[in-house]
Amino acid sequence: MRSKGAVQIIIVVVLIIAALGGVIWYQTSRPASTGEESQKYSSPDGIATFTQPPGWEVKEHSDPAIKVLFAINGGDLKYIDEDFEGSPPTLAEYTTETMQDLSVIPEFKVIEQSDTSINGLKFHQLIYECFCNNQNLRALYVWTVKGNKAHGFAFRAVEEVYDELLPVAQATIDSITIQ
Repeated sequence: MRSKGAVQIIIVVVLIIAALGGVIWYQTSRPASTGEESQKYSSPDGIATFTQPPGWEVKEHSDPAIKVLFAINGGDLKYIDEDFEGSPPTLAEYTTETMQDLSVIPEFKVIEQSDTSINGLKFHQLIYECFCNNQNLRALYVWTVKGNKAHGFAFRAVEEVYDELLPVAQATIDSITIQ
């Protein structure tokens, strides 16, 4: 009789261990929550909307083309829009002008550039390295022209954290909708 009682105790212990293992597996297999809900950002004119990177702070800036600057330790993401008076440039013309502007950055080096599509709009994408503020930086810059505006995101980070921060910046970039 005692062996039957011992078997029942072993079964109960195994079931408790299995239940605890299931709870631990469930909690560790879910995506980690930052405790912050994603917030939508709308440009001042309401033409562009995108998701704010969770955990990144909104910072002050002085450049009128930068509509919002999000920052986190080691990196930043800027949403830029530029109005054109008269006839706006094509994406190719704007790309040529932007590349000329960027070429004056110290130790500017193009890593990769291509055309891409984000939410049905054609964008130009540039990945580059440079030396700014006494740091080696890597950057992803994407832009498009729609209507009489250029819209773009510039993500920059120190090389040591670029790969870590890129997925969050890319998710924000990929969330943009432009009316």
